[in-house]
Amino acid sequence: GKMAYEMGLNNWYIISKNAEEKKTRTNLKKLGCLFEAFLGALFLDFNRVVGVESRGFFWSGPIAYALSKSFVLARKPGKLPRKAAEKFFYLEYGTNTVHIHEDAISKGDKVLVVDDLIATGGTAMATAELCQELGASEVHIIALIDLPKLGGSKKLADKFGEVITLIDY
Repeated sequence: GKMAYEMGLNNWYIISKNAEEKKTRTNLKKLGCLFEAFLGALFLDFNRVVGVESRGFFWSGPIAYALSKSFVLARKPGKLPRKAAEKFFYLEYGTNTVHIHEDAISKGDKVLVVDDLIATGGTAMATAELCQELGASEVHIIALIDLPKLGGSKKLADKFGEVITLIDY
């Protein structure tokens, strides 16, 4: 279904329409707590959170903050102010490049790549590979939503281990 974001008085909501066209609301503050509990329960070992532009920032920033981890931006070309490393990749509808500051990840870092959605896995794969090229010794990948029929999470899992998602759609 279609999704839209709405700002409530003190909370963000995702509003989606189900088959009966009734509006359902999910309080994102509760989802944030779920993310924190989810990560804590899995005992993932990482020292940097890499947020994938741009909707991945919505989840990665709060995760980094809540867990007191360093936050790294993975951005589209031309968006970062300092010298950046880049990784070219293919999308289902074309090509793109992901950029990360060269000094944002050091040899031996353990990173958690956070995205909002895994479809074919191209963006997350390029981000994770770029983290390795910059020196990361371990890469974990989580996303809010997985579209498993498109095969992206399987490709990622084959290369980086378990891919953790909260919603399969």
